[in-house]
Amino acid sequence: MVLKVIGIVVVAVIAFWILGALIEALLPILVIGAIGTGVYLLYKAVSGSDKTPIS
Repeated sequence: MVLKVIGIVVVAVIAFWILGALIEALLPILVIGAIGTGVYLLYKAVSGSDKTPIS
């Protein structure tokens, strides 16, 4: 019984470790994408080149 609990704890720690590594690797890409989208939308708002009619 004790070995089952230890095994579950070890698997949970490894899962959190892998999840943390994935988040750490993908966070800069997410931030760069968000900044790029914000800059694009700001440029479109300032340039006023939106010719699509509002319907």
